Amino acid sequence: MVEKVVPMIHVPDVRATVDWYESIGFTVTDTYDDGGEGLSFAILTFGISEVMFSSGGQPSNQRRREVDLYLYVERVDDSIEA
Repeated sequence: MVEKVVPMIHVPDVRATVDWYESIGFTVTDTYDDGGEGLSFAILTFGISEVMFSSGGQPSNQRRREVDLYLYVERVDDSIEA
């Protein structure tokens, strides 16, 4: 059974994205720097919800964006058989 699903959204500027999400009430739980002034990855929470941001996303005015979903399960074999 899937315990939780966490989206990882690929964005052009992780630091700017984190700053905006913090401004609306999210809490930063982990970050990785990019070797300079920016961030390459961040995990934020809002209540029990989590979201991850990763660098490398391209600016776009399209309706769909680059998103990966991470499924957290207790027993992987049971999830594959379902």
